[in-house]
Amino acid sequence: MSSTKNAYHDPTLPTTSISRVVPYKRKVPGRSARRRRKKLLDIQRAVSAINDSQTGSHCPIDKPSVIPQDRSRVWPAVVEKRNEFGWNNDDENLLIAQLGYLPGNAIRVTCRRTHSEELTGSPHEESSTGNDDPVVVQLYPIVLREEYSGGKSDGRKFKGRKRQKLQPLDDDQQGTSGTIPMDGIVLEPFPTMYWLVNPLLRAQISKLEVEGYGANFQQRLAENSDELARMKRAHDAYGKERLDLLTAPDRQLIQSRRWESAFAIDRGVAGIRNFGSVKCLHAHTAHYLSGNSDNLIGQWVMEAIASKAEVGTNGVAALKANEESES
Repeated sequence: MSSTKNAYHDPTLPTTSISRVVPYKRKVPGRSARRRRKKLLDIQRAVSAINDSQTGSHCPIDKPSVIPQDRSRVWPAVVEKRNEFGWNNDDENLLIAQLGYLPGNAIRVTCRRTHSEELTGSPHEESSTGNDDPVVVQLYPIVLREEYSGGKSDGRKFKGRKRQKLQPLDDDQQGTSGTIPMDGIVLEPFPTMYWLVNPLLRAQISKLEVEGYGANFQQRLAENSDELARMKRAHDAYGKERLDLLTAPDRQLIQSRRWESAFAIDRGVAGIRNFGSVKCLHAHTAHYLSGNSDNLIGQWVMEAIASKAEVGTNGVAALKANEESES
């Protein structure tokens, strides 16, 4: 029998019989592997920008003009919350400069970076000016997105059970929360309520994740019951605040679409349910910088970054929280 390249010969078969030839199939990298590689490339690009003495407060992409300013449609409740919290065009322009687009469910800036001073106290002190670069934005927990066009199940995959298309409604229903009829647009829960937008800080935290800090922090929680109790308080506060942020029409919408589980109080930072595990260092840090001192994971992240200050954290050393909503 002629030999076959990249073939596997079953050793369990008798030598007198004809060996079964199984063609060798090379494994193609999956989506998770591609996502990890892209994340590493993003970190390398951000570090290169830091080493070249470029600013850590602006969009690192080469051609930000090719990215649409609005990544997602604006839900009516988002407009209502922006008006309530004093959203302004300056914040919009700063976010577009940082990200290359404006998140459609962003409702206010909760933490800023000052240019004129170093960190002298708690990162939760009130910012002295309203024009400092945003570090964290608060997001409304319901978002409009374009319908996913790939995969199985009519283009809806993984989150398809939560996403629902919007249908045209009667004229007397128009203009209320949850009544935007658009083809190709889906509505879905968005559990991450605080989001880091500073490119430099995001890159530094991504490096910590690659270096295994998340697992170390989780082990640290498991070994200290008092610290675990503090994190539970942080998760509880996160879930309660997310629920309180919803408008009355959206509360009814959640019940009609059976989304109660996604908005349950026992879903903490970024929607996590196991309060002893660490899901995302970025989400914890965003919560901590927005004023929740019980979030020890976020505190430990900032302490780890401060310990690497000699490596180039000049852009993060002046973080200050914006608590204008409480004044």
